[in-house]
Amino acid sequence: MQETLTTIAEKYRDIEFETSFAAWAYRVLEHKILHYYRTKRCRESKFAQTLDGVDFATTEAFNPNLKRKLLDCLRQISRGNRRHARILALRYQGFSAEEICDKLRITRNNAYIILSRARAMLKRCLQEGAEEE
Repeated sequence: MQETLTTIAEKYRDIEFETSFAAWAYRVLEHKILHYYRTKRCRESKFAQTLDGVDFATTEAFNPNLKRKLLDCLRQISRGNRRHARILALRYQGFSAEEICDKLRITRNNAYIILSRARAMLKRCLQEGAEEE
C-alpha cells in the first residue's frame, strides 16, 4: 500500500488522466498488488524449506555416503566462494531469509542470487562428484 501511495504521489502531476484520477490510482494499486504476488510466489519457490517434499533435516542419518559427498561438495564450494557455502549452511540450519540477510549483511535480493548460485553449484557437484584434493 505504501509503495502504491508513493508511486501515485510521485507521478500524479505528470499524468494526463484519460478517465479520472480515481480510476488511474485504482489501476496503479491493481498493478502493485499483482507485482507483489508475482514476486512473493517467485521468492517462495527460490527459498523453499524443502526440496521435492523431502525434509533433509529429518533424513540426516539416512545415507552416510550422501552425507560424506555433501560435506565434500560443501568444502569444494567453500574453497571457491565462502559466501556460497555459508548461505547453504545457514539455510540448512533453518534460518529465515531475514535472519540470513542480517547475519551476512546483504539485501534480500542478493541473498536469493547467492543462494540460487550456491544451490546450482551444489547440484552440479553432487551430480558430477567432488574434485579430489
